Amino acid sequence: MVTANLWKIETNTYSIQVNKVKPKQRKEIKQMFKGWKETAVGFHRDGSQLFIFSKELAKDESIYKFAKQLPFPLIEEKKNGEEKPVKTQFNDTKTRKPLTSSKTYGKIKGVRSCSKCGAKGHNSRTCKK
Repeated sequence: MVTANLWKIETNTYSIQVNKVKPKQRKEIKQMFKGWKETAVGFHRDGSQLFIFSKELAKDESIYKFAKQLPFPLIEEKKNGEEKPVKTQFNDTKTRKPLTSSKTYGKIKGVRSCSKCGAKGHNSRTCKK
């Protein structure tokens, strides 16, 4: 799976390293980073490729607006070594659905209650509602 790291070089200059790029994905990655300068190219031991792109942004341009469109996870590396995940299209929580609904009802005065309707005297398996 393709992953990427982002770091700030100077005031408005950023670099993004894209890792584990398969040969079939090369064209798509280069198309995504059109307008960026290809700083370095390398290979991993498994045969996948890595690219480093850099770009000097205008004062009104935001790196996070560009990063939001990327379809793979992106991690920002701060100057002090701290890593912070950046919201991208890959990890946007608005599009993900929770696996199960979390409707939990508490106990009513120490007596167990139904988890479907919340009434006491029966459980969810024997609930008639």
